[in-house]
Amino acid sequence: MLYSFAGVGIKLPHYSGSQYNLGRKIPSSQMRRGDVIFYGPGGSQHVTIYLGDGQMLEAPDIGLKVRVAPVRTSGMTPYVVRYIEY
Repeated sequence: MLYSFAGVGIKLPHYSGSQYNLGRKIPSSQMRRGDVIFYGPGGSQHVTIYLGDGQMLEAPDIGLKVRVAPVRTSGMTPYVVRYIEY
């Protein structure tokens, strides 16, 4: 996540809970490609990037490969975060 956004000039803090507090919060029903989905209390447990069409890009755990997966709503925060407006 950090490297993805750094590539377009956006510096994010390392801790996902802090990332959740940056950017514009958007209701998950209005997600657009590139929005960031957070899981757990205050976005503290997991972070993914929304790809569109109900799919997300995630690194499921340390040492596992980054993958495309269906968006999971269980444990998702009520808002996604939009760092890039287009």
